[in-house]
Amino acid sequence: MKNTMKRLFATILVLSMILSTSIIAYADDKVLTGNLNDGITYSFDTKSGTLSIDGNGDVEIVVDYYNRDEESVRPWVDSNEYPWYGSNYERNKLIFGDGITGVTSCELLMCFKQIHFGAGFDLLKYIEDEGYCYHYWNEDCTLSEDNESAKLVDGVLYSKDMTKLLKFPISKSDKNGVFYVPSGVKEVCTDAFGGYLQGDGSGSSFKYVVFPKSVTTIHQNYFEKLDAVFVLNPKCGISSDFGDDDLFNFNQSTIIYQAGRKNYYYSSEHVDESENDCAPLVFKNTRYYALYDKKYDYTGKNITPNLIVLNKNGKILKNKKDYTLKLPKKRKTIGTYTIIAKGKKGNKKAVKLKFYILPKKVVVTSVKRKGGKITLKWKNHKAQTTGFQIKYATNYDLRKAKTITIKNKKATSKTIKNINKKKFYYIRIRAYKKVKGKKYYSRWKYIEC
Repeated sequence: MKNTMKRLFATILVLSMILSTSIIAYADDKVLTGNLNDGITYSFDTKSGTLSIDGNGDVEIVVDYYNRDEESVRPWVDSNEYPWYGSNYERNKLIFGDGITGVTSCELLMCFKQIHFGAGFDLLKYIEDEGYCYHYWNEDCTLSEDNESAKLVDGVLYSKDMTKLLKFPISKSDKNGVFYVPSGVKEVCTDAFGGYLQGDGSGSSFKYVVFPKSVTTIHQNYFEKLDAVFVLNPKCGISSDFGDDDLFNFNQSTIIYQAGRKNYYYSSEHVDESENDCAPLVFKNTRYYALYDKKYDYTGKNITPNLIVLNKNGKILKNKKDYTLKLPKKRKTIGTYTIIAKGKKGNKKAVKLKFYILPKKVVVTSVKRKGGKITLKWKNHKAQTTGFQIKYATNYDLRKAKTITIKNKKATSKTIKNINKKKFYYIRIRAYKKVKGKKYYSRWKYIEC
């Protein structure tokens, strides 16, 4: 009797679990509706993860930026009042109706993969005045053709009159790696490039951005991972917040070249001016500009510089059609090499461009600190190497750093002694190769411990 009761109880329990699971699944596959603020309603399709917001005016979302979990950087939002924030739901698409003019919280924008802005959404106002809410902009974002404030052209967001560049999509790509800002654009708004370009794993292929002569003002932007930014207007106003510290994240090597300037802007204090080059090429009476990396790591194979030549209007010229390049036949080993560039179609003056092949960057495998010692270990690096150089200090920019030179190409470790036990250390190591009395150094490897 007892066994029968146990079996019956187990059967009821299993059936109740199956029934509750089916009920939950059914509940999830429905459309949730409700009111937000005055005159604003929402409809959330839990199956497709689509949130539609309609009404007239701004959408108000109450966000508590102070009440959050210790491990979370995201603010707390009430998932009972705003059910799409529930952990069980996908958040795929957000659709603003034509009567919606704006939103008070960037949290609403940040959590959806795709956004459609309706005709009434004042993107110009919100991006210029509250640009922090619009960091997220990709090629999947769409805009009503009737929108009165902005215009979408090939995934790039501009003001309606095409005089302001508002947002560049983080996932946009191009086979040539160059984005030409259209002529007629006068102002590049703050965070137009948003700090996401190539830096977020989105697959963006852009290496260069060219701003035409019509651009008169460039506000603070973060051109992460770009090789060069080219400003064709020598009188273009560079905002005071366009300096090295604000313009870039550190440890990048982007260059900004402005026509008419002898100096270039660099993104990091750790980048040597010779690490990249953005030098003018002059073919007879016509000025061309060459963008190319000046330093290359040793690979054991012939190195061919990735060189792009633009005319004075920023148009990319074609090799063999507009100019010719002559490279040394052998360009494998560490040393200095020369490219001879010669223009065609009446511009036949030859220009010499130097580039360098350097030892490979050191690959550090271990950093151990014990007592007053720090021990570094790195992979075997003897190919095309004469020795190593180590610098260390307790300050970030390594001012007054102590230097250790290792004159042994087979070395794979070094112990730094007499370290202050109570202080944090910044260390960098590089390899060098001596060729005909000249030392060629690899790029630094940075370590903190």
